Amino acid sequence: MNSFQENCEKGEFYEAQFWLKSQLNRAFGQNRLDKVVDLIELGASTYLTHHQLPLAVEVSSYVNKMWPSASPEAISGLLARLVKLFQNNNADEECIKFLLETLRIFTKDSSNSEAASKIRSEIHYELALLFWRKKDYANSQRHFINTNLAAPTSGGENVPEHRAAQLSSMLHEWHALILSSNDPEKNRISPVMHKMHFTVTMFIPHCEVK
Repeated sequence: MNSFQENCEKGEFYEAQFWLKSQLNRAFGQNRLDKVVDLIELGASTYLTHHQLPLAVEVSSYVNKMWPSASPEAISGLLARLVKLFQNNNADEECIKFLLETLRIFTKDSSNSEAASKIRSEIHYELALLFWRKKDYANSQRHFINTNLAAPTSGGENVPEHRAAQLSSMLHEWHALILSSNDPEKNRISPVMHKMHFTVTMFIPHCEVK
């Protein structure tokens, strides 16, 4: 690990990336998914710290190779941590690029398994939040309606409290937007917001929407 970080400190990113890829390929060959996760997070975190955004995206994309060996929970958890790393380093655009490519990979999964569907739903959810923060409501709604939360049978009792709080916050912002302006976008985002409202109020009883 030290040789990788030392190379990055010296600005020798080609050598650092060569070492990291070698370690990742070895870990995959040994089916050491725990080590793969550690290496991906180490690489993404270090590259983002040194403002090497393309390299951060490249190493993060190794998460796609974990499928289908890793569980949906393991992949979704890693994706969530990577998204947070990108956000903490003000790299939302690169994060969106990474997630869209990951979504493309999982959309190509011909098995259409429930496990793959869960991962796609998580990716759509993260993208919905990212686009919402960018005030890109059209893209936010497009991804939200592809999450499990938008399904009539999603079952709010299984929705984590922090996620319910995120939805509530988004709804409050949307209501404020509509009340404060004659935004021409409001008619286009209205259907999905109503669906979000239905999800929150009907399926998530502990989440108040005013």
